[in-house]
Formats: sequence, C-alpha cells, structure tokens
Amino acid sequence: MSARASSIAALFFALALAPANAAISYTGVFLQDDEEATFSFIVAAPANVLFQTYGYAGGTNGNGTAISPGGFDPVLSLFDSAGTLIAFNDDNPVAPVDPVTGVGLDSLISIILTTGSYTLVLTQSDNYPIGPDLAAGFTRTGQGNFTGPAFTGSPGSFWDFTPAQRNGAWALDIDGDGVAVPGVPEPGTFGTLTFGFGGLLFLLNRRKC
Repeated sequence: MSARASSIAALFFALALAPANAAISYTGVFLQDDEEATFSFIVAAPANVLFQTYGYAGGTNGNGTAISPGGFDPVLSLFDSAGTLIAFNDDNPVAPVDPVTGVGLDSLISIILTTGSYTLVLTQSDNYPIGPDLAAGFTRTGQGNFTGPAFTGSPGSFWDFTPAQRNGAWALDIDGDGVAVPGVPEPGTFGTLTFGFGGLLFLLNRRKC
C-alpha cells in the first residue's frame, strides 16, 4: 500500500471510531404502568448531556422522526456508575403542551457529566426511585397498572393527573458529545465510512497497478 493510501486509511479508521455527536434516539411501548426502560451509556470525556422525552406531547426527535402525541407522563432518573441517583425530572416546566390535555408533561435533564458510565431509567409518573441508589428500586414496581386507581380511583392503565387516559408509547433522546452506548454503534455512519474506505483503497490500488 502506498504512503498516500496508508494516510487515507488511517483517516477513515479515525473517523469510524470517533464518537458520534448526533442524538441517540429510542422509542418503545410499555404494556403496563410499572414497567421500566433502562439505558446504559458511557461518556468518553466531560460534556453536557441532554436527556429528553417526546412521547407525551410529541415532536421531532434527534433522528428527524416525527413522534405522535398521546403517550404516558414520563419520568427520567439518572444514576452514576456506583448506582447513585444524580439527576431526576418529572415534568419539564418548558415542555411542549399536549394538544389534548393542554399541559406539558415530558421530561428533560440537562447535566454536565464527567468521564464514566451511567444508567438512565425511564418510568411512568409516579413510579419514582425509592432511595438514593438504583438498587433500591422504584416505588411502583410490582403494582402493575397503578395509574387508574391512583389518578381516577378506578381500574385502568396509562392515566395521568389531568385526568386523561394515554397510551404506552414513549420516545427518548440522549444527546451529548462523546456519548456512546455499548453494543449499539452508529450503523449508518460506520457502514458508510467502511464502504467508502474500501472503495477508495480499491481505486488507489488500481491506479498504482
């Protein structure tokens, strides 16, 4: 391989291995009120990281996908590598307003994180952390569909305090420089870079022959 080809190869590998700066977007559906969605991630260098939900009032997530309104009232709890609760939000005060209920109940955490590993847990209000540690669990674990009795006094799932019955859909973005999710690479970016790298080497070698 020529020196030029080696330099280009090194550049493409550096780009492929660099952490993506785009938001990591997730969507899902709870089947009952007391479920938890857990996300483990690594911060490669100190950075401001944004955690934002869209399921309640809808909106456009970091991947450019339109999220429909109608989901449950979400709660975000952030824990460090020791399992200590370091941030919590239930109802961002500047969240977009839902077109049906007229209130904004999506959650948002914006926090500067140091290098290390973290765990974010998404739950439905009012399924809150019991104590300062992740191992302590959450207040509504094992209570199934608790929102009907809690907010209306009758059976039912995915009710909020307004009261309005919602659905089990949720949507979440994790956005910050140097944030990586183990086992979940950016396939579009990495695949494009790898394909481009291979094609470029082929052309360079062909010109050399």
